[in-house]
Amino acid sequence: MKKMSMALIGLAVVAVIATALYYIQTSKIKGELQKIVDQDAGYAETLLLIAVDAKRSTYKEIFALCEKIIADRTGLMMQLRSISPGKDIPARQQILDYFAKENDWVRALNALYQSKMALVDEPYISDFGERQIYRRDSIKRAFKAVDDAKQALSLVVKEEAILVQSTRREGVRLTPVYERDKDRISPAMAATKRSAEEKRDEHCSHDDAKDKGGWLAQHGGIICPL
Repeated sequence: MKKMSMALIGLAVVAVIATALYYIQTSKIKGELQKIVDQDAGYAETLLLIAVDAKRSTYKEIFALCEKIIADRTGLMMQLRSISPGKDIPARQQILDYFAKENDWVRALNALYQSKMALVDEPYISDFGERQIYRRDSIKRAFKAVDDAKQALSLVVKEEAILVQSTRREGVRLTPVYERDKDRISPAMAATKRSAEEKRDEHCSHDDAKDKGGWLAQHGGIICPL
């Protein structure tokens, strides 16, 4: 009887230790996940601030920031994968998917400002036909960039809403920064679209007058309609 009691006590001690180790490990994982999520939120906040008021930054600064954020977030993804490798952590893959969509949004935003710069900072092209081709392509890229940025932002907002709920169950807090700022970002995308529309209308209204050699007629109207 005494030996059985000792064995039961031993099993109880082992169970307590195992439970304690489990909670210690779980707490450590949650802490690491929270740290990574918080760092990512900082990247998101910084870029959203620029997107809301891009006039405070040069195009060069915006492009450099986009590249840095993509690189830094990719580093966070590597850190995330290194947390208890082999262990099933439900929140890990969800956060990785969210980070990937965030980087897609950054790339889309970068392309948006690249297209806007091409509209307002047109290089000198002496040949009429080449100049019209450049303008046509710039306008088309701008319209596409706006659509791509809207779609990328919409996907991030949706993924963020899902992740807020799922990470909460895992004990990790995610601040919904995209949902909060999405309406403040829309005017920036609308401004690029307006610039493209104005550029299109400007060139459409003057094409015939400038087309002294009949180049547009020969090429089916390179600018109008777009």
